[in-house]
Amino acid sequence: MIQRPFPHSVTAAVAGAALIGFIVVAGCSRTPAQSAEAVAKTPCFGCSVDGKTTPTTADGHPDFSGHWNGAAPNPNQAQANATPAGGAADGRGRRGGGGGGRGQVMNKYADGSIVFDFSTEYNEENGAGRICISDDCQAPNQPPYNDQWMVKVREIAKTQFGGTTPLDPAHDCRPQGVPRAGMNGILVVQTPQLIAVLYEAAPYSTYRLIFTDGRPHPDPDDLEPSFWGHSTGRWEGNTLVVDTVGLTEESWVGGGGATGRNMYTSIHSDKLHVIERWTRDGDVLTNDVVAEDPVAFSKPWAIGPRRVRHASPDDVMYESICKPTPKEHFVPPDPNDPDIKSRCGYRCESDAPDPNAAPPAAVITGNWDVTIKYTDRVASERWSIQQKGNALTAKAAGERGELPVSGSIEGAFVRVTAKDGDKDYKIRATVDGDAMDGSITLGVGQQYLWHAKRAK
Repeated sequence: MIQRPFPHSVTAAVAGAALIGFIVVAGCSRTPAQSAEAVAKTPCFGCSVDGKTTPTTADGHPDFSGHWNGAAPNPNQAQANATPAGGAADGRGRRGGGGGGRGQVMNKYADGSIVFDFSTEYNEENGAGRICISDDCQAPNQPPYNDQWMVKVREIAKTQFGGTTPLDPAHDCRPQGVPRAGMNGILVVQTPQLIAVLYEAAPYSTYRLIFTDGRPHPDPDDLEPSFWGHSTGRWEGNTLVVDTVGLTEESWVGGGGATGRNMYTSIHSDKLHVIERWTRDGDVLTNDVVAEDPVAFSKPWAIGPRRVRHASPDDVMYESICKPTPKEHFVPPDPNDPDIKSRCGYRCESDAPDPNAAPPAAVITGNWDVTIKYTDRVASERWSIQQKGNALTAKAAGERGELPVSGSIEGAFVRVTAKDGDKDYKIRATVDGDAMDGSITLGVGQQYLWHAKRAK
């Protein structure tokens, strides 16, 4: 199928060349009056002068130009208004981040260390964190499919695990399209007649065009569906209203998400109609989206506001190349797996010595100096370990007092639990001479680096 994101009179090759020239002229020209100091300083294309004032174009409209790539404040949550983890001092977004808060699947530390904490556990307190494989942990706002289409969606959901399914077109490097692509990791270049949106990874480096010159959508009979469709924009005060039609059925409106909490967000018909409302407040871009599909949906789907912060001046767009995912590596989940069946995560694992376990590869009886690297601090403990065959017992003295520890060692792998009243802290580590390295899990979404060194 030939996709025509440009008018029929313009070929894709010519349009691509025009777009490149347009970006070079719009984003890279300098005036002779610029001082040497200004040239030396990293320019910030499209930034607010103070982070609060909204830039405007020559015709008086808000200027959406710039690189958008960072967590934005949520005006309804005071905590979200703080500078995000890994954010710039001026509040503009940067790459990276991490943290070890409740519900994290990944903890990233300042020294570059990363701990992945994958489990089917589900945090009932805030509905975040771990792999969701049932209806009771689904995100509430998913497309309102009608009964006929919901049958198809449920069949797709049966193939998902942790938000991943081989049926997802993203695994075949298909463009994410609208509204799935979102607003993060984009570069916007705005003129009075046209707005170009360049995506860093959707799922590869690609672009979308929004015509703001007053043209209508092509006649439906002349509009060949494409992944980005045909978008036109009009101004309602300081709000840009973007109207998109002509979206191919090959795209999805979303996916299962990182943890599977959007299992019922996937397909749509070629009658999908997306209306976006773009607003800018200082260095924050907000995109409100409503999707209508008279064939697949029972009513319009209000996705809600998506906010992104202007990137730091030294952040840049990187080229992304997409390679299709080898489908033969997808392994269906085993329903008899206790982690899936009981959804108990790390608590499914028994620390008791296995009678068929491999003999221990080391004797770790003695005193050990332990450090636990939280995201904001480092805690120290002294462990006194006793080993009898594969069985381990210990006393862990630290900020929580003296806690009893029990578990086992199989080969060089240590699996123990520290008891703190009714709380269990799971430690998994590998012995390497006079050192042990691993992780400690304090609860749902709270996993941290754990290191021990034999005391002298």
